Amino acid sequence: MIYILHGENADDSGKYLKSLLLQYKDIPKVRLTDKDKLEIFLEAVYAEDLFETNKLVVCQNWLSTKKIKIKSLQKIPQNRIVIFWEESKLTSLQTEKIKTDVQIKEFKPNATVFWFLDSLSPDFLKSVKYLPQISSDKKNLLVWNLLLRVSLLIAAKSQIGREKSQAFFKRNIQSWQWDKISRQSDLFSLNKLVELYRGLLRLDYAIKNSVSALDEKSLVTILLLKYLQV
Repeated sequence: MIYILHGENADDSGKYLKSLLLQYKDIPKVRLTDKDKLEIFLEAVYAEDLFETNKLVVCQNWLSTKKIKIKSLQKIPQNRIVIFWEESKLTSLQTEKIKTDVQIKEFKPNATVFWFLDSLSPDFLKSVKYLPQISSDKKNLLVWNLLLRVSLLIAAKSQIGREKSQAFFKRNIQSWQWDKISRQSDLFSLNKLVELYRGLLRLDYAIKNSVSALDEKSLVTILLLKYLQV
């Protein structure tokens, strides 16, 4: 059995992963990150064991980083349970290549996050309107989503184009989505977007290193207050 858990809501996908592991609590497990070598995966999945007829292997970000090819999934033995946990959304080109007997589950961000990102403008009050409604999480997803959105705005403002942006960010961007990004980028100057991006990078570092005792939403509010107009 093969599971693929992907999407931008890594908090929910992580919880679902835990529930899957509980279902197979009596089965030996091997957990691999994208830092582990391919040889470890090959041994865990394909090597025969006289004492273990079954085994569960969790691969974190192996498909999104292309450590393993989609077409090779069909070679995985039936007595192996392999869970690919991707902390980002796979492209439609990737998922289209996956055979039908693989269980795929996408975890989308809360709709409020999209409202917040879409409301981002030089106006501070409009930009923070939906911020209080966003659920707090422990994976720094708010700043991550902001960094991605501002990066896309910089790309649109620099007139890089949708196709090149898709290739650079490794994301499937629909025409209507790019049109929305382009209109939003028109609200900002390029210098302001770059300032905001650099501020978010510093904030991301501060949160990951526990530099501040404030929660993520409070820090984002302070950051936007600094760079946007009141």
